[in-house]
Amino acid sequence: MGKTKKFLRRLHNRAANSLFSLPKADNEISIHAQVIAYPLKELAHLDYSGGLINSTTHKLIAESIYYKEEIPCQHFTNFNTQENLDLDVPEFEDTCLYIGILFNHYGHFLLESLGRLWAYESVKELNPYICFYAPWGVPKYLEENNYVNQVLTGFKIPHERLIFLEHLVRLKKVVVPQQKYGYGYLRNPDSVFFNFVKTFSFKDHTPQGFENADKIYVSRAKLPFSIKGNVCGRAIAESVFEEYLISNDYKIFYPEFYNLFEQLTVYKNAKKIIFSSGSALHTCILLPDLQADVAIISRSQDPGNNLVFEEQFQGYRKTVFWAYAIRAQYQFGLDSWAALSDIDYYKASILLEKQGFVDKIFNNFNQHDYSNIVRSEIQNYIQSISNDTNFINFMTMLKE
Repeated sequence: MGKTKKFLRRLHNRAANSLFSLPKADNEISIHAQVIAYPLKELAHLDYSGGLINSTTHKLIAESIYYKEEIPCQHFTNFNTQENLDLDVPEFEDTCLYIGILFNHYGHFLLESLGRLWAYESVKELNPYICFYAPWGVPKYLEENNYVNQVLTGFKIPHERLIFLEHLVRLKKVVVPQQKYGYGYLRNPDSVFFNFVKTFSFKDHTPQGFENADKIYVSRAKLPFSIKGNVCGRAIAESVFEEYLISNDYKIFYPEFYNLFEQLTVYKNAKKIIFSSGSALHTCILLPDLQADVAIISRSQDPGNNLVFEEQFQGYRKTVFWAYAIRAQYQFGLDSWAALSDIDYYKASILLEKQGFVDKIFNNFNQHDYSNIVRSEIQNYIQSISNDTNFINFMTMLKE
């Protein structure tokens, strides 16, 4: 970091119009001039069309590539760089700090969009504009209760300096930090990123009813079946499990009803937290020193869906307990993380009791009219996914 700051200070003092005459920074930050930014579009799971192009070589700037599972994701096709260079491309003259893709999804934003933000502290004396691609739409980041707004506030990054590369534009000066977090980086994050996350600060804001709440269950029971067209996986009869946890002195927390600072306050002050596995777990990325004991009720039979959360906590040297008690899952052609999970809460309670998360076992779980609960929730689930292409394709394959 020291070398980087010294380099950027020299850059600032020279106020150079062209960066090609300057030596490159160390391998954590690179400097580029006359960059063509093409709008980014997703082509497939790991492929994109667009990105930052070197206007001399007409090739993708390697340092700007987004990596997922240590695989470079960006890929272009079907356009001629030279033809576009010959067009009257508007030029943005101010210095830009390129941060990558802003995922317009709470969990993916925390997991995948923070990996280059660490560099802002090193370049803030240049007062750069902060550049993102936002191929899935720009969130309402100027609203105080928006999670992007609050993340930027916690890192003291000015919201008014954000710009989004939605149209073809030439960037006169671009600072590109190395990606330090995201899929493939969780198990052993770079110390640069870890130290950056520790700078996150927020004012405690305890929601009403959670004063002195030291046992928290983070539930998905009140999530809508679909958010922005994405199906929200859930567990059958979770409200029944909530009643049991309340009898064990747990407070039930629905994170979607609270802003980010409220969520962080509740988690920070708790002694024990049980999560229903899902995006709410990624909030803990902003709590590298989380003191609470954490248990996770697995909702998926696909071990890959649990691995990302496991590695996230491992990277912070935090041990969490997984309660695996799934009897079945109803998927109907959708991805496993979007499935409707059938969890044996009696078995889950035994596992939690052995780890000291609850004092008593859910002995009367099987006394509930569970078959009717299952039928009702499957009916609601199918109604919610009836227009989903994957569901329709799945149904068309079924024949008597």
